[in-house]
Amino acid sequence: MDLIAEALLFVAGGLGEQFIKYGLGLRGKLHGTKGFRLGYLLEVACYFPVGSFVIWRVLATRQFPQLAHGVPLAAGAILVLLGAGINYAAVRELKVSRWNSAPVYGVAEGLNNLVTTGLYAYVRHPSYLGQIIMFAGCAVLVPSPYVVTFAVTFALYTVFIHAKLEDHYLRERFGEEYIRYAAQVPGFLPLRRGRR
Repeated sequence: MDLIAEALLFVAGGLGEQFIKYGLGLRGKLHGTKGFRLGYLLEVACYFPVGSFVIWRVLATRQFPQLAHGVPLAAGAILVLLGAGINYAAVRELKVSRWNSAPVYGVAEGLNNLVTTGLYAYVRHPSYLGQIIMFAGCAVLVPSPYVVTFAVTFALYTVFIHAKLEDHYLRERFGEEYIRYAAQVPGFLPLRRGRR
């Protein structure tokens, strides 16, 4: 029951983040520099309930996470480093291109261009791919039910909800340019072509 509650709280937090960004920010309810800052804080706060719940349950049940040994330890560490490296390279590419979510809140409207270079030439969501790999590594490193549930929920939510909402926003913002890009570049797996 705890693991179901953890998964539901995480999804609720994710949906809350999307509502704040696209439901309030994009529609002008949180506008300008102050709105951007408040929106960012609210986005982060959406995940406070799931974090608090997991900490409470771990302390209450005394099911403290244990580090893996041997091959799982090495495999988990490799996945964490690989995922972190992919995420870093993707975020760095966004920073070089001066991309951030400020225009969603009506700040720096002309700031963002569609980023299609670096890892973004191979997959549309390399940062999320890196995070999925990194959290999968954490689940191997620390095979606690709470960590495994988080990693699985994060991956499913990111692929089937978060990325699709972001794709929708980017189609609205960049129109035909993004439609052509999405037709050529897959979302997460560089071994298959993107679907129209």
